[in-house]
Amino acid sequence: MGKQAIVCGVVLALSLCAWPVAAQEKEKKDKEPPSVQDALKAHHRLLQSSKKEDQVKGLREFLFTKKDLDVLYPKDAERFWKAIQEHYKMIDEQREEIMKEFANRGKIKKIEVVNVRTMDGKKSYEKALATLPASVPLVYLDVEDERGGYRVDAVYVNGRWVFLPSGIENLPEKLTKGAGGK
Repeated sequence: MGKQAIVCGVVLALSLCAWPVAAQEKEKKDKEPPSVQDALKAHHRLLQSSKKEDQVKGLREFLFTKKDLDVLYPKDAERFWKAIQEHYKMIDEQREEIMKEFANRGKIKKIEVVNVRTMDGKKSYEKALATLPASVPLVYLDVEDERGGYRVDAVYVNGRWVFLPSGIENLPEKLTKGAGGK
């Protein structure tokens, strides 16, 4: 019985030691952004859905929220939000045409992800890098689908990827124009 007690004690001690390590690993994994490729594929699937609810979710879920703008552009978030809301209204009005475009793209074949912060030749992203917080991941994706390909920028903010089909460079200027200027 003494050996069993020792073995149980050792097993208990090891499990107690492993528990904080497992918790730390889970916490670390929770802090890491989910795969941008998986997020884009999920976005693509929603946009290609035949259900209107999925399509609307696909359009909204991967676009900026007011909270995102508070993080990315704290000084101008309120003005930019007004401009984005105007843009969202236009998207809602053109949802059917947008959905047809995505339905015709077919399946994604390949996604190449480039970290803008570490790539060579960042010139085209200078303004974005100067205005975005350094802690915000910024990538561009070269996407190949059944109809050809396209490029999309993405930022990771507030625990999710936000996709910018028109690109992030000059976004503050575009939003300022959309909000009626300064």
